[in-house]
Amino acid sequence: MEDGFIAYVGTEIEEEEIKNLLETLCADKMEWERDATYQSRIIKGAGAIFGQVIDCDTFRQKVTLPALYNNLLYVASYDYSAFMKIEDDFVGDYDFDYEYPHILIPALLKDYDTKAFHLLESVGVTCAFASYDRKTRSFTAAKIGDYKFFYGYTKQNHEIIFSDNAKIIRELCGSAKDFPDDCFYRYGTFYTFKKPQEEIIYVNPEDFDQKPFENTTLIANIEKTFNESLADLELHKKVDEFIDQNLSIEVKKRLLKIIKQEIQKYNIQGKVQEQMTQVSQQLGEKITEAVAKSLDKISIPTIHIIKLGETELGRTNAELFHEKFEEVLSLVQLDEPVMLIGPTGSGKNQAISQIARALGLHMYYTNNASNEFKLTGFIDAGGTYRDTEFYKAFKNGGIFFLDEIDCSDPSALIVINSALANGYMAFPHETIDRHPDFRIVAAANTWGKGSDLQYVGRTALDDATLDRFDNVFFDYDRNLEKGLYPSEQVLRFMWSFRDAIETAKMLHNVSTRGIGKVYKKEINGIPTETILRVNVIRNLGQDDLNIILGNMQNIDSNNKYFETAKSLKLVNSR
Repeated sequence: MEDGFIAYVGTEIEEEEIKNLLETLCADKMEWERDATYQSRIIKGAGAIFGQVIDCDTFRQKVTLPALYNNLLYVASYDYSAFMKIEDDFVGDYDFDYEYPHILIPALLKDYDTKAFHLLESVGVTCAFASYDRKTRSFTAAKIGDYKFFYGYTKQNHEIIFSDNAKIIRELCGSAKDFPDDCFYRYGTFYTFKKPQEEIIYVNPEDFDQKPFENTTLIANIEKTFNESLADLELHKKVDEFIDQNLSIEVKKRLLKIIKQEIQKYNIQGKVQEQMTQVSQQLGEKITEAVAKSLDKISIPTIHIIKLGETELGRTNAELFHEKFEEVLSLVQLDEPVMLIGPTGSGKNQAISQIARALGLHMYYTNNASNEFKLTGFIDAGGTYRDTEFYKAFKNGGIFFLDEIDCSDPSALIVINSALANGYMAFPHETIDRHPDFRIVAAANTWGKGSDLQYVGRTALDDATLDRFDNVFFDYDRNLEKGLYPSEQVLRFMWSFRDAIETAKMLHNVSTRGIGKVYKKEINGIPTETILRVNVIRNLGQDDLNIILGNMQNIDSNNKYFETAKSLKLVNSR
């Protein structure tokens, strides 16, 4: 399979720039191979752009890449001969066609999730692969076996890009990094799939402290062994282990096991019991203090049980939830139309996605209703009905999520009023009854009374529309931010900056989404000044920045973001 694909999710790079790069690569290949013909192919959707160079003369390219498979955008560069060696009993019930072996990759990913990489690696398949689930908005990439695969970050927003061609990455990012061997990327982190039961965060070996442990006393060895035992567990595994059990009992059991191992190792007799008691007390105090501090610094993932009376209908996975999650979940479960009203980037979309999963319902998303046909659909010139997300939710059941409702045409929203009031709806091609599992949730930045100084493009909504929705104020949740972005430096600065803006009554925003952007760049080593200019200061003038810095409270003078912000010289002014 010829190299030359790109997988990108973001806003900084335009489709035209990617297309030009791929066409240049095609021209280079045809100049090198005079009798070959190449062309580029691009598929985009839900903020993702996937492109690939296609060998037009290869019969296997009847089904071209990139492709869309069960709502999954994907591209791949692979060793065709390795796929040919897969035995029939491995592919099982899959409709496997050896002319199009790359179809197997997303099929396995859909059924086995990240365990698919281990399955492919175990039978000798080698490939570089990237996918984007347009429904869950998860970006995944994997390198299986000895294959070329690279990644880089865009120059301004530092959005990640994957390609099997280093030249593409260098053109877009300035430099290309080798994708780590036997690893996959998801949710901003690299993991190994060599041990499918133990997802281990990939780190650079240079980050490890290689100094040997020199103290060999009994107390030191017990403490070292215990600390290593806890350190070997990832945070989420510690939470899973402790969440349903008594913490002190679990710690005592682990401590007793370690003590027994040390006694057997050194064959200690005589006064060992007295020494063990002393050690146990000392470590117990340290552990209790350490756990208390850790729990105070993190937000522990929780499980929500959904009930109807005393009957359990379902439960969520252990996740981090917004403080208003239970309130909104209860209202949606009671079949109340809900409108989440809050500042931009506060996590409204994520909360509705979690609620849909908790209730076992599909989420249908529409970004404002600019006209009636965006809700009802229409019949095109050929006589074919073009449906909408609202139609599918109303007919089949599910949560219809109308984002930015305060950007909608008020007359278009009469469609929703009618559907909610009557329990049936006349669409252009048929009249249908509302499905029993149909739910509706809207999100807005204003209270539906029209534009304000901060959200100038909003419209005033009809009182009849507003009256049908239960309003829930959805503000920034600091406990959620603490759990999602665990960096004391970032959080203390961003929270203090946000409070200072509010004190100064300025039209500037520090959102949960904005904190996430800062945290992402922080852990990837982006310079502090760049982070501040791109994601925090943005369009502020020097005078405004000075006022905000002067109003900042509860901020450590050693905070690198605070110190850097004080040294910035801005040229723009409001």
